[in-house]
Amino acid sequence: MLLMTLALAATTSLHAAQESQDLVRLSSVGYATGLAKQATVMQKADSFELVDHASGAVAFTGQVTGPYECPDSAETVYRADFTAFDTPGRYDLRLPGLGQSPISFIISEDAYNPQLALAMTGFYGWRCGTEVSLDYQGRHYHHQACHLQDGLLDYFGKPGVLRKATGGWHDAGDYNKYVVNAGVTMGCLLQAWEHFPGVLKRLPLPIPEHGGPLPDYLAELKWELDWLFTMQMPDGGVSGKLSSRQFDAFEMPEQDGSQRFLAPVGSAATADFVAVMAQASRAFAAYDPRYAQRLIKASEKGWDWLKAHPEDLQPDYSDFKTGAYKTEDPDDRLWAAVEMWEATGSAAALAEAERRIHEQSPITEEDWDWNHVKDLGLVTYALSQRGGRDADLLEQVRSGLVSAADTMVARAKSHGFGRALVSHYWGSNGTVARLAVILMSADRISHQPAYRDTVAEQLAYLYGRNHYGRSQVTGAGYKPPMHPHHRPSGSDGIEEPWPGYLVGGGTTATNWKDDQPSYATNEVAINWNAALVYALAAVSAPPKSGTPTALPTASATCTPTCTPTPPPAADPCLTERRIHCGGERLVDRQGKAWEADQAWLPGAYGYLPGGEGQVSVTGPPKSGTPDPELYYSERWGPRLAYRMYLAPGFWQVRFKMAETYFHEAGRRSMTLKLQGREVASGIDLYALAGDKDKAVDITATVQLQGQELDIEAIGDMDNATLMGLEAVRLDKPSCK
Repeated sequence: MLLMTLALAATTSLHAAQESQDLVRLSSVGYATGLAKQATVMQKADSFELVDHASGAVAFTGQVTGPYECPDSAETVYRADFTAFDTPGRYDLRLPGLGQSPISFIISEDAYNPQLALAMTGFYGWRCGTEVSLDYQGRHYHHQACHLQDGLLDYFGKPGVLRKATGGWHDAGDYNKYVVNAGVTMGCLLQAWEHFPGVLKRLPLPIPEHGGPLPDYLAELKWELDWLFTMQMPDGGVSGKLSSRQFDAFEMPEQDGSQRFLAPVGSAATADFVAVMAQASRAFAAYDPRYAQRLIKASEKGWDWLKAHPEDLQPDYSDFKTGAYKTEDPDDRLWAAVEMWEATGSAAALAEAERRIHEQSPITEEDWDWNHVKDLGLVTYALSQRGGRDADLLEQVRSGLVSAADTMVARAKSHGFGRALVSHYWGSNGTVARLAVILMSADRISHQPAYRDTVAEQLAYLYGRNHYGRSQVTGAGYKPPMHPHHRPSGSDGIEEPWPGYLVGGGTTATNWKDDQPSYATNEVAINWNAALVYALAAVSAPPKSGTPTALPTASATCTPTCTPTPPPAADPCLTERRIHCGGERLVDRQGKAWEADQAWLPGAYGYLPGGEGQVSVTGPPKSGTPDPELYYSERWGPRLAYRMYLAPGFWQVRFKMAETYFHEAGRRSMTLKLQGREVASGIDLYALAGDKDKAVDITATVQLQGQELDIEAIGDMDNATLMGLEAVRLDKPSCK
């Protein structure tokens, strides 16, 4: 088995009372440049200083503002805002005459990247049916292969008969496996893959599959997907859970000898299965087309079962005293219909999805989890690049997402700890993280920096800017949980718990207990960790170097004296290359293929570090083009930089754009460059098109001497924007 050591940010492992006496509460894992950076001060103060941790020099000063109320915890607090300070380094926050932050913290572009890797490593720790082994901060965590007799078919009329259903992830602090909770978990993780591919395609994880044909992130998701296949019955229905009848004792997973059964089929579980498999088929298509086809066939089989069983079928779990995850199925069926449509283009699935969306009131929910998954479907529907949707309904859905996000932003600004969720309940820490799904979807619809800032504020809350002054993630940050309700952590003889797990948090604003028996406040669960992964991916920086292990052009793994293998010579027969900026692969109405956007891959194409900007869905279909689908997404930012790997020769480059934001001329101006040389300037898209949402093409020619064509769009007034890039060779190639 491959062993990798996960080297992440240092953790202060201390036993401490729940009530903190620390004067300053902050994100103990650090702050990302370009995003909100605030700390909460627990008493009135006039000013604060950021002090360089190494030299003691004052790097920034600001005024403490307030008071701010925390109505949930009945506290009055104050705020130190240093968002404007972006100089990377390690700092202490000092309140002259009063004290300073209990720990130093970093400011860097990739402050959250180690936490993203750690949260995903938590899923590896949850693996069932296999040996797990990982090293973290000098400690070795390990369990043997477990639950190799999953599971019995007694509830399908076959007493004592075994159906091989090993694998997957343990659900939470226990060792059972539940399809409904796997649904929302995989939904969030797959949304993260679709929304932040530049971050996740290269995310290295300490898993046995590292260096294999899949990106590590997808390899970990495949472990759960392979188990989900085993839960589908021959008629297409899906068993709701694989579970013992009673919760097992606190023991290592390989010591659990209880009988485990596939529970009866339920319609909500089947609908969630349909949604996940359809969504996953899109993620795996570029890496393993055969596996992607298997996923969509399983999804279609479940979809046929749902059509044949329109009733809300509630499974009988009366023999089980384990987690039920029972829920009514209309929201699950909505999600299934949307993902089936997105994966296949089925007009019937779209009609079903829109019928169910019309029935929702309100359309969007801010506070949701495994028992309310319609928002996952709404996000896919709103951000899809497929045509054919009801324009009025589409606008309602997008407006609903933006409105919900605006409410979250306002709530975070007014709350003393920046928390954007009103309620506290079992697992509400997971919901705090899950707010990021709506916030970042709104960001793709209506480019507002406040949305991503609010995601950063929720993470700051989870990593220490809270009532307790403590991180809520095992192995991360200041005074993290030491006694989670998690069987391996309580049974392996190691004082520190398994790392990377978000605990559920208090059921009120002040009653969290870092005690193993407190399952209501200190359990861990896959759906909460998936939300944390999504939020962390939203604020993590794309890796600056390296390539995903899935691609044959990936650099060799090198020691310091090794030279990476250079990419092969560009194909001299390649005469065209097209990139769908900010979007997935599509074929236009002339039959031309536009490749999915991606980070730069040597020997291929992609956006460059520092020139990636952001991605948004662009709203109404564009006029002035036979291919409006090409303009449903855009990449935008102060500077956009792409590179194409092409053979030397003369190339015509076409920039595809449209003004999607401003309603008048004189609000945006851009400069375009090829190979660092300006080819067009003063570009005002509205003025050129004479209207908003109308396609604009600008063409330039370049002679390529080497094999790398660099393309730039620079915002001189407001941001630059690109929707497509096309390079067509003008001279006759010399090839066979």
